[in-house]
Amino acid sequence: MTVKKPEIETIKTDILVIGGGSAGCMAAIAASDAAPDLDITILEKANIRRSGTLATGMDALNVVAVPGISTPEEYVEGTDLDHLRGIIEEDLHYVLAEKSFAMLKKLEQWGVEFEKDDTGQYVGTPTFYGPYPGNFTIPMAGLDLKLILSREVAKRRITVLNHTITTSLLSDNNSVYGSCGFNI
Repeated sequence: MTVKKPEIETIKTDILVIGGGSAGCMAAIAASDAAPDLDITILEKANIRRSGTLATGMDALNVVAVPGISTPEEYVEGTDLDHLRGIIEEDLHYVLAEKSFAMLKKLEQWGVEFEKDDTGQYVGTPTFYGPYPGNFTIPMAGLDLKLILSREVAKRRITVLNHTITTSLLSDNNSVYGSCGFNI
């Protein structure tokens, strides 16, 4: 039996994103929006259209401080629960709650639908149990969230190498400059 030697291909890119789940897609989109002239490549072990933990969608966007409904301060107050002490970084949670509404609006522009009442106000649901104020969970029709993100990736002409498994990182002096992988 003769074993065929695999082809070795070198691909050059300015930014390499390993993983095409929601975080990888958002990282590539943000990089492209910040520097549209750079060449960006995503390596994904499956297919970005339905990969990652959001492959089957999601039903809500959590940690959203919607103006008029809740504030980042209320969110931080709600995370100050006895069983969370020492785990939660208040400054990180404040920034997350503060910036999340802008992300909701961006997702909405891309076609994600969020639940609203008859007046057009977002419907927030309680996030914490007990006497803590604020509704930080906004229900959404997110079944096709990954399809929407993959469409946004394609609009930006980001190269996607689906079914490509990363096997190692290439580094020199503690600086990563690439990766090795194989396509199945």
